[in-house]
Amino acid sequence: MILDCPICRGNACFVFAKDKVAYYKCRSCNHIFINMENINSKFDYNEEYYRRWFGLISKENKINEQVSKINLMKKMNYENVFSCLSLTFDMFSSALDIGSAFGAFLELAMIRGIKNIIGVEINDYSRNYTDKFKVYKYIYEIPENTLFDLITMFDVIEHLDSPEKVLGMLNQYAKHNSFLLIETPDSSSLSSKILGKFWVHYKPLEHIHYFSRKSIKLLMERNGWECIKIMSLRKLLSMPYIVNQLTNDKFKKMQKIKDNFNSKFFIKINSGDMVCLFRKNNYSKRLR
Repeated sequence: MILDCPICRGNACFVFAKDKVAYYKCRSCNHIFINMENINSKFDYNEEYYRRWFGLISKENKINEQVSKINLMKKMNYENVFSCLSLTFDMFSSALDIGSAFGAFLELAMIRGIKNIIGVEINDYSRNYTDKFKVYKYIYEIPENTLFDLITMFDVIEHLDSPEKVLGMLNQYAKHNSFLLIETPDSSSLSSKILGKFWVHYKPLEHIHYFSRKSIKLLMERNGWECIKIMSLRKLLSMPYIVNQLTNDKFKKMQKIKDNFNSKFFIKINSGDMVCLFRKNNYSKRLR
């Protein structure tokens, strides 16, 4: 079966199935995606998902402590991203963070002096932890004529049914020459090629789009964003976080002992992620 690639409209062929979900790869831009048209159910980003993903399985009185530890790790990674891209926080007076989760980037942006900070987070549970910031549930709730110097999407775009539709909404909030910073799995990475269907980022229904460097550049240019830089990213991860991601609900004994690991000990890991920096311009390259 051959499908139209959602990015370049080229021919996309079946490559493998995982958990009964079919994956297709474009012959032109190497974009990999799930064909959602034949799937009735959608992934549920509920409270349980966020608690499991962030390892929040302790008693309620320890949840705040665990969120603080995870946010500390994430803030270290955001600092590293800015450094790798030669960005400084004083370049920006306003920022919009899509997929704010528990507010790690919002906190860092405030600490580093960005004055106008807004987030978007669809999950009510995690959004409750960002009450000191203005965080909307949906992009369209942001007031009109609100413009930003910087828009960030950390580990978000791969989850979207229609990335192009979301980019269209974001365009109305972007100043000319503003920056868009995206972090997402790189389907053209070495780890993806070696591990194949067992690559850690292949998560049926949760992740829908797997961008190559070519496909994400095509998508962004078509929507008026000039590519500044795309590079591989090595993440700093704590041992409890790594154990949690590798085990989840499958090995409950490991879940019980993960808190014995030192949460202040971090390891740099290249799991096949990329970070992409784009700048808004006045033109877009439409497909003919």
